[in-house]
Amino acid sequence: KQDPEIKQQSCRKKAAQVARILRDAGTAAEWGLEASLEMVRVPARVLARPILQYGTQQAIDVGTTGSWTLRNVQFTQPARIESWGVAVLMSWQKIQSCGSQSVMQAFVDGQEQMLRTCGMHVVQGPPPIEFQAMGPLDRNTEATMRAAAARAEAAFHKPAQILLVIISDKSTEEYREIKRVSDIELGILSQVVVASKAKIGINVSPQYYANVAQKVNVKVGGVNGKLFGELLYLPVLGGPDAPPFMVMGADVSHASAGPGPRLEPSVPSVAAVVASWDKTLGHWSSRVMHQTSQKEIIIGMQSAAKELLQEFRQRNRGFLPQRVLMYRDGVGEGQFDQVLAEEYTSIVRACAEVEPFYKPAITYVVVQKAHNTRLFAERGSLASDPKGNAVPGTVVDTGIVSPDGFDFYLNSHAGLQGTNRPAHYHVLVDEIGFGTDGLELLTYWMCYLYQRATKSVSFCPPAYYA
Repeated sequence: KQDPEIKQQSCRKKAAQVARILRDAGTAAEWGLEASLEMVRVPARVLARPILQYGTQQAIDVGTTGSWTLRNVQFTQPARIESWGVAVLMSWQKIQSCGSQSVMQAFVDGQEQMLRTCGMHVVQGPPPIEFQAMGPLDRNTEATMRAAAARAEAAFHKPAQILLVIISDKSTEEYREIKRVSDIELGILSQVVVASKAKIGINVSPQYYANVAQKVNVKVGGVNGKLFGELLYLPVLGGPDAPPFMVMGADVSHASAGPGPRLEPSVPSVAAVVASWDKTLGHWSSRVMHQTSQKEIIIGMQSAAKELLQEFRQRNRGFLPQRVLMYRDGVGEGQFDQVLAEEYTSIVRACAEVEPFYKPAITYVVVQKAHNTRLFAERGSLASDPKGNAVPGTVVDTGIVSPDGFDFYLNSHAGLQGTNRPAHYHVLVDEIGFGTDGLELLTYWMCYLYQRATKSVSFCPPAYYA
């Protein structure tokens, strides 16, 4: 990945090559073209950053880097763990390299203490630890996890809610197998810990324990953080006496061929739709569906939206949302009309099926990440970080956007490596009446509410969750 300064040099070098080709071919003179080697200068703004609140009630300033810590704070809604277990999927040699089995016990003890520090209620008594390595022999993943779940139920007299699964090194295949066993075979939540990344046996940092804790809390039904004042300061959707609203996200994942054998055309794509059901924007429901291979338009949008609306009503004492905001990921500009004709109208029909004459205001936004636009802030300006990346909250809605549309570029995250890629948001329908400023600010603030991180993310969480 290239840092901003190197990226700019690369862009100028490529522009010079194009200009030389046009000149040598005579195209530039014939058509009266002149290729500039400079970047397009456009005005930008840096949006006000949000103030967050955790369970200890104090306000947390996220600072200019879009990052904060969980030191001395508790979760907004800490969950309860009444039965849990640990599965250590490591060979005997790997366990010995970390120290011993007692080192694993010390890590689990430290993690349990952090769960309590963050406000979670954890059942009394240490969780049973099941080792895959049984002397010289190793059991498979499923047998070890089954044994861990069974021991947890025997110890706490309740089925295990979640398994803490410790592996030696990061492995895509091993992770996939763990999730297959936990989600499909056992029907139990799981949280994977990579021993080498956690530095088990060396020095596990409090921040690592806290990062695991926030993932566990969300999985078992808690909420980690929220905007300060909840609805009171929420842009457009909030305010005193704000009517109920629902934020949705949707995306379709397609199987890729990869380096292996060619995929059959029958391999289905997977569509996901998520929806919020509380004012903290920390609780979400989801629906996942198979559909025709490589088809981007979501076929089952109507049934998914109907079920999510019904669940919202069930969880909110019979009230339905009066405003619905959708963030749709992964749609190209050539598909906008089709999305409106099929997905947007599917949501409208779903509303009518839930209740006759029910017509909430709907705003439909497409989020694009696969583009080549980069924002380079002027050195020394308020929009520039030390490396030259745009700071979180930088928004551009003139100059490089559609002249007759409603779209904007938003850089909502700090640049950790290379040059930031801003998200490109296109508003296809705005029945809620956000306007440019309101939607930009709400979208930016929601990027701080991704429940699995203590930093702002690169695009809006509803699309991220989907």
